[in-house]
Amino acid sequence: MKVYQIRIKLYLLKDIMAQDVQIMLTRFIDKSLFARENLGKLHNINTYKNYCYDLLSPLEKDKIYKKGKIYTLTIRTIDEDMAEFFYEVCPNINTREFKGLTAEKKFCHER
Repeated sequence: MKVYQIRIKLYLLKDIMAQDVQIMLTRFIDKSLFARENLGKLHNINTYKNYCYDLLSPLEKDKIYKKGKIYTLTIRTIDEDMAEFFYEVCPNINTREFKGLTAEKKFCHER
């Protein structure tokens, strides 16, 4: 099984406490999924989504992600089409908390 990794640079538009960042990242990813109708439907069904994501890195010592700084969101997927989708779409997504900047995609390893 191939695993793809997409690293997305996000510019923070406001300070975010570490304990709140997962909800906001989910909102960012959901917004990207709704950029394509067929993937927007995936959001509403209870099924395995074929991707996972980490919290932002690096984590600040005081556990507050800072407005005006750039952090990295890492998404992993076993679906090559979904990897290409995140790579193309996420740099163009903006929410109240994040502005997508760039993305890089790489093949991690085969299991």
